[in-house]
Amino acid sequence: MLVQDRKDGPPKGRWSAWGRLIRAVLTIGAIGAGLPAFGQSNTPYDETRVLQHANRECAAAANCRTIDGGQLTLEAGQYQTITIQCPANAPHFVGWDTEQNEHIQATLLPLSPTDVSRRGKAKGRQVVPSPQVAISAQNVGTGPGSVAVFLGCSNDATPPTGMMRQRLGVPGAFVRAGSVSTTGSEGSPR
Repeated sequence: MLVQDRKDGPPKGRWSAWGRLIRAVLTIGAIGAGLPAFGQSNTPYDETRVLQHANRECAAAANCRTIDGGQLTLEAGQYQTITIQCPANAPHFVGWDTEQNEHIQATLLPLSPTDVSRRGKAKGRQVVPSPQVAISAQNVGTGPGSVAVFLGCSNDATPPTGMMRQRLGVPGAFVRAGSVSTTGSEGSPR
């Protein structure tokens, strides 16, 4: 820089091109640094992850069959109760399972005392059907998600033991961040 430039400032046009270029690079860098945050949602759940149907609805019950209770899609913040009943040819409720997005919470609602007392009792030769099973599904994420419910129904009046009460996923964002560690059968990280 010349002495004259220090006194009067840089000549017009000489530094202005560099100044514009530097300002443009800094602006592009600032915008680029903010872009990943734009695409990220403010939920800890990996909303694309699906918790698979694990066939737990029948457990170890004899003569049990799986009844497909249908699939339901829920928008963010929405909840709905799914009501299903075992069919007449397998009237005894054994258990339940789901296939659902990680950000859906499915909860078995308690059976009423009336339903529990009449469950599986014979009325002459006709068996009184099992009560309706109600499962509450709630979307706790920011995008839509779905849940499919499966009931285990049996010909035998086997009381359910150790039944799942709720199913939800460990938030995938925490799993990816390394705060939850999972290991395989050999002890090596997956």
